[in-house]
Amino acid sequence: NVAFRSSDDVLFRMDQWHLVFVSKIFPPICCLPDEVVELNEDSETLELLFTFAYPDLSIPDIGSLSFDTLKKLFVAADKYAFNAAIEICLAHFHRFAQTHPFEILTLAGPYNHRSLLTAVAPYAVNLTPE
Repeated sequence: NVAFRSSDDVLFRMDQWHLVFVSKIFPPICCLPDEVVELNEDSETLELLFTFAYPDLSIPDIGSLSFDTLKKLFVAADKYAFNAAIEICLAHFHRFAQTHPFEILTLAGPYNHRSLLTAVAPYAVNLTPE
């Protein structure tokens, strides 16, 4: 087991082997048994992210997340290389193509997710630098 502490001081105890299978960031010897790893993400974001490490848990209703929460989940998934979470977030960014095109392009652009970029393009054409 390994323990992570969120930025808002919530402790998450995880089975390290689950992390190894979903992320290359957490190798089997990343943490000592009594060590608490401090993370920059808040507990809401980590709770969402860590559900992807356990195949027997239901994935939360990503479709009901606000843009800000989805963005935080995506950034954390990208940072910790949770590929399944990244793909699901990219799929759900479509809902916000009209309201957050620049942020989506900034976040998702490096993934060259064609359908998402196509959905955002009409709303990004008239963006100003501001």
